[in-house]
Amino acid sequence: MKKKLQKVTSGKKEAMKKALYSSFGNISEAIRLLEKEDISVSRQSHYRWLEEDEEYAEAVSSAQDRTLDKVEKALQKQIENGSVQATIFYLKTKGKDRGFTEKQEIDLNASIDPIQLIFND
Repeated sequence: MKKKLQKVTSGKKEAMKKALYSSFGNISEAIRLLEKEDISVSRQSHYRWLEEDEEYAEAVSSAQDRTLDKVEKALQKQIENGSVQATIFYLKTKGKDRGFTEKQEIDLNASIDPIQLIFND
């Protein structure tokens, strides 16, 4: 009986890994995808497997990396197609060391008269 339970669990783990990849790592969506295939996996089982099964945890991590690769490729395509928003996003996140950041400078030593602020407009 224990061997049969292990086989069922192993099959569920494999199905969950595939569902996580298909759902971009969204656990709730992965569980919904499995339910459509009459496979029952709970969030608790997923998190328990992550803690107890190193191979499962590595496979989930690898699926997350593949998902990130997909998203980066989609962003790259948007940039290549001339999307200004995608280009700005990329530069703000990857081009920080080249000065592509937005900064607000606040002078804490400046004296500001609150009354003047109200009536200045």
